[in-house]
Amino acid sequence: MTLPLSAEAELTPPQQLGKMALSERGARLADPSPKGHNSKSQTKKILLVLQLADRLLPPAASMGNPADLKPYIPWEWSVTPEADATCPPPKAILGTFAVVNIIVGVLSIICGHRRVTKVLTCKLFGHKNSTSWKWMWIVIVGLQLGANALIAKIIKLTPGYDQGFRTWQLTLFFTARPRVSWIFGLPFSHAANKCTERSSRNRSWRHDEVEYLHLGGQQAVGAEKDYAWRSFALSQFIAEIMLQFITAYTMGTTVAFAAQRGYYILGSDDPLRHKGHMMYSAALYWLCGQSLLLLVGGLATIYALIYEEGSSRKMHKIMTIVGVTMLPLSWAATWLFWAGYVRLAGDLYCPPKLILHGIVWIFFSTIGVMLGTGTG
Repeated sequence: MTLPLSAEAELTPPQQLGKMALSERGARLADPSPKGHNSKSQTKKILLVLQLADRLLPPAASMGNPADLKPYIPWEWSVTPEADATCPPPKAILGTFAVVNIIVGVLSIICGHRRVTKVLTCKLFGHKNSTSWKWMWIVIVGLQLGANALIAKIIKLTPGYDQGFRTWQLTLFFTARPRVSWIFGLPFSHAANKCTERSSRNRSWRHDEVEYLHLGGQQAVGAEKDYAWRSFALSQFIAEIMLQFITAYTMGTTVAFAAQRGYYILGSDDPLRHKGHMMYSAALYWLCGQSLLLLVGGLATIYALIYEEGSSRKMHKIMTIVGVTMLPLSWAATWLFWAGYVRLAGDLYCPPKLILHGIVWIFFSTIGVMLGTGTG
């Protein structure tokens, strides 16, 4: 029942306490006196419990030491302070993403309507039937990358965080975060289009026949159509496609890293590998499902941008088909990826000032929504 001194030195404090308690109880049970209740069956039970303790309690090398976690992280950099600091728990990091998505989603519905933005910007944006979505997505992508770079710089300027990473590394990594504004553009734009088409057909029946012919039929009716959320939805969708191309770098790096080390092989008893399986699997899920979809969406977007006649209508159909498919592949996969990463990384990802990060993402995303409603 007595362990060698070298073996006891390797035990963690929880294991030492458990073995000491169980050993004392084992000694009492092995006592030949009447109080000891000596029996071979009870001794076997004690040995069995000790064996279970060895299996259930993790060894000292896997209790959260950052050096032991690095073989499971696909990149060399880390967001770790030089001095001891209290790191936010995974639920706080994921909660920041959730709050940002909720607030940006609500603001997207409000500010994505061209009439609201037209009032808020004093008629600078929100023009009717604008085609500025063909190039405004470039500004939106720039805003998202700018927000990521600003947050990376805020972290780097925090005392103790200036050595673990470079600004561009964290800027690209943040493109893999879940975004929501493009998702809200899909249903609201689709519903608004249906309502607009229905109301236009009803008005056409009330037109005087002579005036209808004089104004050129469909041109008169078409002039009255107002697709309030279309420009916002199209610009956000194209911007998301481009951001997903950048995200492919992070996902591809993760898949290649895990595949080379055999981390996709199931059946390992390593607890750290089990934690990483969610991140590795989410990256593989994203890469397999999203690659073909991005290729189709990218080619269709280029065609719609070049083809002038009816480009808004064609692009809206592409957005509806590709966007609905992207929802479970892209948005859900990025959530799973981040959930797996923050659980695995531990102190290797210890970002300070989470509230400030959320404010920056909300502000830049809302500006992008308003700019996407259309210029003159």
